[in-house]
Amino acid sequence: MEATRPLPRIEDDLPPGPPASPVPPRRTGRSGPPRAVLVGAAIVVCAAAGLAIGAVLGGGDGDDAPEAAPASAPAVAPTPSAAPDPAPTPSPTPTPTPTPPPVPAGTFVLVEPATGRAADVQGAATNDGAPVLAWERHGQPNQQWQVVDLGDGHVQLRAVHSGLCLQPVDPLGPGAVVVQRPCVDSDAQRWVPTPSADAATHTFALKGWGLALAPAGPENGSPLSLQAPDAANPRGWALQAP
Repeated sequence: MEATRPLPRIEDDLPPGPPASPVPPRRTGRSGPPRAVLVGAAIVVCAAAGLAIGAVLGGGDGDDAPEAAPASAPAVAPTPSAAPDPAPTPSPTPTPTPTPPPVPAGTFVLVEPATGRAADVQGAATNDGAPVLAWERHGQPNQQWQVVDLGDGHVQLRAVHSGLCLQPVDPLGPGAVVVQRPCVDSDAQRWVPTPSADAATHTFALKGWGLALAPAGPENGSPLSLQAPDAANPRGWALQAP
């Protein structure tokens, strides 16, 4: 048996390469300063430069504190505009009170136009309770009546010759006769004068009753009394000068 031959080495067959570069010798220490030292030096330089600039800007007086910046003014909030006042509610217009017609004042002879007779104190009596009649007009003092305005739309009818006032007797009502009585502040002596449309005559109605002063009948000497209003035959009196 043939003995095994040893294989040739690969290294022996490779061509020779270029010569290896020489390895530089390893340094045992750094020739420059460490990085930390460089950083520290840079900080010191910057700080010194900042101090120098500050001294120049501050005028060289290192003890003066820098002037504080002026405080900005606080912002003023806008004042809200006031809401307009609501329009006032108009007050209701009061209903005007009817103006009473002018009250006649003065001394008159009261004459009934239909008959021409006048209101007459019977016999020119001056006593309390003397009757008042419709009598032929003669214009003497017992037919003269002073119309006294009481200031409230009412009047008194006062006999000139006696100074007494017209007043119906009790009980009051239609047909109650009228006499002369002492003048007092009483509704029984308050008469409401109302002019006719042409103001030629006035009716005299007793306050609170609406009953008018009128003759009880057409005859001469008929007593005056309270009569119900009659549109067809108004109970007016002409106010004539004595």
